Amino acid sequence: MDGTGVLFQPLLQVLPPFLQPTVVAFPSDIPLDYADLLPIVHDACPTSDDYVILAESFSGPLAVKFAESAGPNLRGLILCVTFVRSPVPRFLTALANSLVFRLIPRFLMRRILLGKYSTPALKKLLASALAPVDPGVLAARAHTVGKVDELSTLQRLAIPVFVLAAENDRLIPKRRVAELRRDRSLDRYTELPGPHMLLEVFPKPCADAIGEFVASIINRIRDESGRTLPLESRLPWRYSRALAIDDSNYVVAIPEKQNYTVIAESMYYSMKLSCEECNEEFWFSANEQRVWYEEWGFWIDSVPKQCTTCRKSLRDEGRAAP
Repeated sequence: MDGTGVLFQPLLQVLPPFLQPTVVAFPSDIPLDYADLLPIVHDACPTSDDYVILAESFSGPLAVKFAESAGPNLRGLILCVTFVRSPVPRFLTALANSLVFRLIPRFLMRRILLGKYSTPALKKLLASALAPVDPGVLAARAHTVGKVDELSTLQRLAIPVFVLAAENDRLIPKRRVAELRRDRSLDRYTELPGPHMLLEVFPKPCADAIGEFVASIINRIRDESGRTLPLESRLPWRYSRALAIDDSNYVVAIPEKQNYTVIAESMYYSMKLSCEECNEEFWFSANEQRVWYEEWGFWIDSVPKQCTTCRKSLRDEGRAAP
């Protein structure tokens, strides 16, 4: 609810390289409701390029309302640890004022938002996000949350929606999370272990899930002639690290044997990489990938950082994985 964008820092550091994020921050000294914040979102979004919106917590209803009137270049919506109807009784939000937010103990706030996942670094990050926000602004946002109801708007949206929920969320009740799930074939729902500050506590699994969802949207985009986008645009995001891809050299995958977050892979394509040790280029063959991901259990989004020769040397020194 801080609206500063500071809390996105951990996620931004691990997002797939094919994503080019823009963080939309809200004024920290002016009390604004959802209707007042809507133009800020409109001004920040592209007018011609395709894009996807990610909304966390307080911003969920705002993103849903924006999506209702957005142009065709809005391709998808990611709702992370959020809601479309107030997660707390309206009478409680009506009691919120600047004094309440000045006096609320920080340890209580951390307990609600972080729970057992609290660390010194996360405490510092949360404090830095809240510090510049006027308590009156937080109170105004609590009031607007108490009155919000965008459930019918969400149901009308034609774009794919990805709901990323936290299993140990102490702020958003399960019934409110359940309201976000629609019976649409293109929609996705993932629940990861973690607190309300899921993006901050576990940024890498969240980034993987987000990358897979955006990649699935790219896979469906067709140009005016009906031709699919180039192979590189249709593959999972780990291929974005490749210097080249050989689509003639492939192996059919067995998804049940893979270690993945949201989406398994059906094919492996040989990809050319650069070794971080010797700086030489090397091929990570399709068959090598099958061994890596299905026999050795490597995470599906991982790729080797060294060539075979350097990996062997490092392994002999006890400094490398297989």
